[in-house]
Amino acid sequence: MFKNFLVTALRNLKRNKVYALLNIFGLALGIGCALVIFKVITYELSYDKFHGNYDQIYRVVRNDIYPDGVQQGSGVPHPLGVAIRNDISDVKELVRTHYSYGDQVNTIDKYGNLVKHDIESGIVFTEPELLEVFDFEILYGNAKNALETPNQVVISRDMVKRLFGDIAVADAIGKELNLANKVDLSVGAVMENVSKNTVLPFEIMISYNSQKDYNIYYGDGKRWNSTSGSTNNFLLIDNPDKVASVNQQLKDLVIKYKGEEAAEKLEFYLQPMSEVHFDGRFDNYESRSISKSMLMALGIIGLFLVITACINFINLATAQAVKRSKEIGIRKAIGVGKRLLITQFMSETFIITLISVIFALAIGELLLYNLVDVLGYSLHLDMISQPKIIVFVILVTVFVSALSGFYPSFLLSRLNTILALKNKLSGVQKGGGISLRRALVVIQFAISQVLIIGTLVVGAQMDYFYSKDLGFSRDAIITTYLPENNNSKTEVFRNKMQESSLIQDVTFSLAPPRGNSNSFSNFNNARTNSEDDFHANFKAVDHRYIDFFNLELLAGRKLKANDSSNYAVINRKVFDLLGLEDPEEALGLVFTTGFNGPAKIVGVVENFHTNSLRDKLDYVFLVHDPNFFYEVSFKFNTDQNGMADVQASINHFEKVWEEVYPEYLFSFEFYDEQLARAYQDEKRIATLFQLFSAIAIFIGCLGLYGLISFIASQRLKEIGVRKVLGATVWNILNIFSRELIYLLIIAFVIAAPLSFYFMNEWLADFEYRISLGATYFIVALMASLLIAIITVGYKTYFTATVNPVISLKDE
Repeated sequence: MFKNFLVTALRNLKRNKVYALLNIFGLALGIGCALVIFKVITYELSYDKFHGNYDQIYRVVRNDIYPDGVQQGSGVPHPLGVAIRNDISDVKELVRTHYSYGDQVNTIDKYGNLVKHDIESGIVFTEPELLEVFDFEILYGNAKNALETPNQVVISRDMVKRLFGDIAVADAIGKELNLANKVDLSVGAVMENVSKNTVLPFEIMISYNSQKDYNIYYGDGKRWNSTSGSTNNFLLIDNPDKVASVNQQLKDLVIKYKGEEAAEKLEFYLQPMSEVHFDGRFDNYESRSISKSMLMALGIIGLFLVITACINFINLATAQAVKRSKEIGIRKAIGVGKRLLITQFMSETFIITLISVIFALAIGELLLYNLVDVLGYSLHLDMISQPKIIVFVILVTVFVSALSGFYPSFLLSRLNTILALKNKLSGVQKGGGISLRRALVVIQFAISQVLIIGTLVVGAQMDYFYSKDLGFSRDAIITTYLPENNNSKTEVFRNKMQESSLIQDVTFSLAPPRGNSNSFSNFNNARTNSEDDFHANFKAVDHRYIDFFNLELLAGRKLKANDSSNYAVINRKVFDLLGLEDPEEALGLVFTTGFNGPAKIVGVVENFHTNSLRDKLDYVFLVHDPNFFYEVSFKFNTDQNGMADVQASINHFEKVWEEVYPEYLFSFEFYDEQLARAYQDEKRIATLFQLFSAIAIFIGCLGLYGLISFIASQRLKEIGVRKVLGATVWNILNIFSRELIYLLIIAFVIAAPLSFYFMNEWLADFEYRISLGATYFIVALMASLLIAIITVGYKTYFTATVNPVISLKDE
């Protein structure tokens, strides 16, 4: 019997090639996208689960409480970990980590030559307890001893090849290297490469106390008032019931070591390891997070795509009922029962689904290959090593076969035998079939419109990010980190750079206005009428900074080269706290600060953004302090057409760098590209919306084609009669258009409020955002209408131009 079903199904597919192709292609696209989304979701959810203690690991995070709100962070003071070890018995194990992201590493090759390596990420200072809390596979050497001994290092297998070339991994033990021309190290152990799905991307692990020669903020490791976002504490707690107790004891620690007054403004508490990758409120060492709500949204989109493909199948299958009515009538006439007919049609559906799944695997692999830049990582549908994919494929195959096949099978099996033999399907209409098909197309339209609106809103927010005036100049600027904090060298560097007419200006600072390095401290003034201090971004800058970045001076003067750090230029947000009307009135006021003592105000500038547009404006103090100059920025000279000789400018930059800093690698970054990187997550979302919207729309178009085919077949004689009575092709086109517009409007009524709610929720995460106006919804409706008209236009026109003699012929 199965062989008969298979032969019949294949024969039917061969006879209706276009129908089969549309069905297979539509299902393959929907299932392929669902596979990609499933793979992405399972990858994101797998972060750090390879650690055996995953469910027992917590990270210490903090709340800094200020009069205008709470600042959240993951950085803690260096001595906190020691205090937890000494004072909190409920903690089974603790490890301190200080992540330096990347830096220059020097080695000596086999010919005795110095080789400089630019290590972009993966350098961490840590303790031997890391091996107790987390699972890092050690291949060679004594990693525990290496992390206990100053100036020892544990490196990954890949890092061995990168630093020392083609040597046996075991031979790396004892090899010497130098970090940032500051710290001499020797390899004490080699570990296996760390998985990519981790917030601990460690490739070079150095003993924690070795950072005293590298990190000037470390000092002796005992300063409670110095906090870096790169310093994290991870705790192992074997009983979740102890978490509340540890949180309370962390509060007691603040009182003990910093005092009761400090405890009112600072709170430490535990964050489960399972939340580190998903909680965007706090940084992590991977500098990337994704919310679980976003993963859920992706999952819903994947489900929508599969449902859209199934609806498309149903519409096309029922449209074929007209052509198969005689076949069904003959089968029923010779005694084939309803159950056997249902089995026959379900078998056909299963075969089509199975073929679609095979193509879907190829489509999914192709999509993953082309989405590497969007996702930021590479994934593959590796079914052999990942049984989850096999289970998912089986479940999708069963789900799609059942959802797609049940209604058409039930519909066709219940056709009246006599009407089927006469090729009349009025029985279908009595069952409400056409109404159900309309409902299915409305669902397709609604899904498409939700995705179109989402695409428009996300795209508009991205354009807003890139085009909004940030309050400073960002074009034709190159930035790079200074390898040394040496005042004499910085002035030599500035003078040599400005010897070229290609360079317009040079400035030194802790960071550009919107930069990766920031120094925060407290401030206050009697005019704020607040007993509690406020929190400000203290930017160490030189005397050229304000002009270089075109900050708007509202009152007073700019900083001078001979100003001490006790003179400051504040932004308007600080001025607004004073309750004054004219910025000139702020000049001469003195603020108490935790940066370098009191600061006298010599100028006021307009607000500018120091964070991404997700966040509020900072209070900002610009101070002249060469001790904190860690970045240099230079601006190109442009001609009358606004063009600059970029390559020649970079060549000059490199020449000067080699003269002033010959022992350091040359590197740079265009400032506008650095700013754009702040919105990578949003860019990924926008790209995925665009991709899946286009696919959903395309699949929906196939479904529309099926519906119009069905309607056209049902109303062929009616159209013939209308043409005989004088109706034009345009009149007939209007008949189908009215049907289409009716369905579109119903879909829009469903899609608009849903889209408004979800996109409003998404935009709520941004402090600066677009207004969710009616334009996006109107454009989505018009776009849907245009796409639908184009889709059904050909079929409608073909039906309308059929000779009435043919359409009225009675068979």
